Amino acid sequence: MLYLCALVIGCLVVGLRTLEKPQVDQRPAPWILYGILVGVGVFLIHNLIEFSLFEPGTCCLFGILVGAALGIRLGNPPVRRPHISGLAVAALAVSCAIWLSALSWIAIPTSRAESAAELGDQQLRAGHFQPASDEYGYAFQIQPLNANYAYRAGRAMHFSIGPPVPLADPNQLDRALRSKREIVSWYSIAISKEPALLAAYHLRAIFWLQMNNPEGMIADFDKVMELDPNEVSLRLEYARDLEMFHLLPQARKQFNLALAYNDQLDPAEPKRLSQQEVAAIQKEIDSLPD
Repeated sequence: MLYLCALVIGCLVVGLRTLEKPQVDQRPAPWILYGILVGVGVFLIHNLIEFSLFEPGTCCLFGILVGAALGIRLGNPPVRRPHISGLAVAALAVSCAIWLSALSWIAIPTSRAESAAELGDQQLRAGHFQPASDEYGYAFQIQPLNANYAYRAGRAMHFSIGPPVPLADPNQLDRALRSKREIVSWYSIAISKEPALLAAYHLRAIFWLQMNNPEGMIADFDKVMELDPNEVSLRLEYARDLEMFHLLPQARKQFNLALAYNDQLDPAEPKRLSQQEVAAIQKEIDSLPD
């Protein structure tokens, strides 16, 4: 507000002849043009020091100054009565229809879907997995263009069956079997909407591991490796999952690939495995029976 008041006062001082006769001053003032050009130059110089000229607010203000400088150079041409053609009216009508359609079909549904997803996040943080999944599913029904809603719905329901380790627990296994079709359905919907959604393939592979389904786990993990072949941690996870199913040749292959990709990382890369970790993995490979 302080800067706004200063700008308004400055505009009044420059634009009016006197306060007694508040009329716009029509006398030429070439120093205004020079001042604007200096301001534009300062924008360009300051862009190299602190802010980016392509930030929305900065770029808009820069455009206003450039447009004002161009307008001042035009002088005062005679006012002509504008002629509105039928083509201009038709273009305006079409553009208005497009904006209204975008508001009805994209903006409003997206806003409602985001509100539902926010409620899902709150339920998820509270540990209420089924209500969270329902909220994410409702968000996807409102805005089916966003595959992330379907993925989060499946993930929330997936959390309810626990980690993939305790396969022998009958209660967890029973809940997993009851929810199996819905969890897989949500992951599959997310993948169909966004085929490159790596997280959906990854969690579905973990789910197949819980369900003791090596074929599904291998298919999804192979897709994960196709989408992100350089991620060493994912390859190690894949190798150990293969080892759980006693698929030892495939597990050895993934362990070796993990070490090979790790060797390609820069020595200063934080994700690079330490010498102790590499030695432990090599020992794990050597201990695998033929």
